[in-house]
Amino acid sequence: MEDLKGKLEKEFAKNSIVMLSVSGADYRNATSSLIDFSKRFRKTCYITLNDPSDVIRAKGHENLCFIDCVTATVKSTNERHDTIFISSPRALTEISIALKKAIEKFGPDSVIFDSISALFVYEKSVSALKFLHNIILTIRSSNMKAVFVVLKEDVSEELMKDMSMFVDSVSEI
Repeated sequence: MEDLKGKLEKEFAKNSIVMLSVSGADYRNATSSLIDFSKRFRKTCYITLNDPSDVIRAKGHENLCFIDCVTATVKSTNERHDTIFISSPRALTEISIALKKAIEKFGPDSVIFDSISALFVYEKSVSALKFLHNIILTIRSSNMKAVFVVLKEDVSEELMKDMSMFVDSVSEI
């Protein structure tokens, strides 16, 4: 996915918050490329609603810290120096608070949010949109870069329009 890395470099040259629209078939390759791309940043906070942080950590780099919204739903969690565990992907307030804690504790300069599609599995669109807007405001106020991943097949055109209001650009692969 060299094309994705080039796209992201161009996007981040002029924008801070990017929504990356990917097909389900390209999702795994895209997230792997995002993890690889994150090496360009001092520290990246990976907010995962899809995979346990251990799975991502195995592919990742030392510059990643995590807000893991999945692991605690399937097993007990042990404290990790680089991870904030969330009780459930439905715990939107907890995720918001965790992002603020992660900013204080880890000092990231970028965020990967994986994924908006998973968020809509757990929440109705109005609540999810309010949450996304809040998260994006937190990221903007901290002068960080961010990529929000969304699967094309999972959201309606109307919802894409609503979400695109909050980001600087939408990039498709």
